[in-house]
Amino acid sequence: MSNEKVKEFFSDFLGYLLVAITCALYVLTTVFALNPTGKTLGQIIGDGLLAFSMGMSIDRLMSMQGILNAMKTKVVNDTMRLFGLTVEKVSDIINKLDDWCYKKNLDTYRRQRTKILARAGLKYDDCFESDGTAKPFVYSIREQPIGVDEERLKNPLTREAEKMRLKINARIHKEAKKDAEYKSKCYWKAVRLKLTEIYASDLTSEGGRQDDPNYLGLTIKEYLASDGVKTLLARAVLAIVIGIYGIEIISNFSVINLMWRLFQIFIFLMFGLIKQRKSYMFITNEYRGRIIKKIDRLEEFYADARVKADEQLAIIEKGENENVEFGKDT
Repeated sequence: MSNEKVKEFFSDFLGYLLVAITCALYVLTTVFALNPTGKTLGQIIGDGLLAFSMGMSIDRLMSMQGILNAMKTKVVNDTMRLFGLTVEKVSDIINKLDDWCYKKNLDTYRRQRTKILARAGLKYDDCFESDGTAKPFVYSIREQPIGVDEERLKNPLTREAEKMRLKINARIHKEAKKDAEYKSKCYWKAVRLKLTEIYASDLTSEGGRQDDPNYLGLTIKEYLASDGVKTLLARAVLAIVIGIYGIEIISNFSVINLMWRLFQIFIFLMFGLIKQRKSYMFITNEYRGRIIKKIDRLEEFYADARVKADEQLAIIEKGENENVEFGKDT
């Protein structure tokens, strides 16, 4: 069976396999039972640290393997290649990208803020300047007295009508106050809106310093110091564990203990496979989608720039034609 068929098999049936394994383990609880080991606190901590380190290591390695497998797929390679070609295509007009991103961010904020303000019946231009700066919120409700007519209340013929009028006015005033509060809430929600802004550097690069052609790489000193703190902490923890614990031959070795340890490894591998699959799906879906969005933005920028250039050219040609016609008339 080829590697592609194996990957396709696991992709289609991994969930079913995990469910089957889980059910099988539950059935095995009728044969095996989990009981306290009677270990001391130190032994529990030592075994727990060992199991934790093993599980984290397997998770990390399987996640890295999933990323490596995904980065080698044709669909991801084609996407990255298309991204490079798109950046190269817009390179001649790249100096205009900063202004385009600025206008695009303003337009995005305007569109999203308009949706928020429309819920309360507010216009964008009444709340924000053309550059996105917020205007003072001036919508308010005047506190007006209900206006009790004592004569109408004393008159038996108009008493009920006056009471009804007072109730209606009070309800209208309450609704108006509630509406003003809602408008204020929507206004401040629009003002505090935070969106992900696009920048030229974000659209044209992916990978940090590795995309810099003048970046020569780490020196020996930089490489040795890059992971120094993490390495020091890891070695310190390992030294403490080694200093506290030692290894001795187990005199009461049993197959059950070996099976239990193998079962733990099996659980670690299952979680590792899930992690590998999640990492693989992240690269082929979310990360690739991120690159595709960059390509779409750059293509949009390129199209806008071409349209603007065509409009300017048409204006110039129109002016030249008018000059030619004027010269013929004279």
